[in-house]
Amino acid sequence: MGPNRNLAFMMNTLRTATSYLNHRMRCANRQGHGVHSPFLFEFITRVLPDSGPLEIFERPERYRKDLLLDRTIFSRIDLGSGSRHPRPSVTVRSLARRALQPPRGARLLYRLIEHYHPPNILELGTCWGVTTEYMASANPHRPVYTIEGDPFLAQRAAERFRQDGFNNIETFVGNFDEKLPEVLSKINSVGLVWLDGNHRKEPTLRYFEQLLPHTTDESILVFDDIYWSAEMEAAWQIIQRHPRVGATLDLFRFGIVFFRSAFREPVHLRLHY
Repeated sequence: MGPNRNLAFMMNTLRTATSYLNHRMRCANRQGHGVHSPFLFEFITRVLPDSGPLEIFERPERYRKDLLLDRTIFSRIDLGSGSRHPRPSVTVRSLARRALQPPRGARLLYRLIEHYHPPNILELGTCWGVTTEYMASANPHRPVYTIEGDPFLAQRAAERFRQDGFNNIETFVGNFDEKLPEVLSKINSVGLVWLDGNHRKEPTLRYFEQLLPHTTDESILVFDDIYWSAEMEAAWQIIQRHPRVGATLDLFRFGIVFFRSAFREPVHLRLHY
């Protein structure tokens, strides 16, 4: 890493740390005290707490362990995800270490699906598919559509889905700009959408705008790494101000968007998770 990239990395690390401190100082009470919306109070008290049947997570966590032990080298195709550490050739384990969603975050996605029962799940950015398995486990009778731009990752994930017995996951391989319209035409309206494949402002906002005509009052959008960069912070702030948005929850790592008409006025909460 050259001196310019070292400086950029240090500056971004400092910016992220500053954003985190600001986030913690402005967080709402985790017990829901002072939250007037019954819908958001229920989220804070019933969905946010990190609990659940751990045996459900055995398959994705076994898969995670296998990936972290795999020294296979492959050439990665980067379609502009905004990775801070792009490499033409990497080992499976090294990419898994950097890219896998931590278990705590994956369990929250599981609880979102289990609690709100969305009619379908759409994932932008399969990567290895560990988080995909978490979401598919939450409701085996609901379809999960996942899009991945790297053919090697997509094939590896699809093979593991079959091996682990997930019959409700359908994988699409290709650029989001090409595949997202195809998936949206197939499912018409979206339930829960997990956006974890591009960490730049313009593509994030473009995908948000593409999803909007397919959302209902019951739709939920979850954005990963909303403080990844200044670009992502700016994109998140624009999304929060959109007139269709009823409420947003800022968990620092995640940004969650609700469209429910039950919100008389927009509500934006920061929560520690």
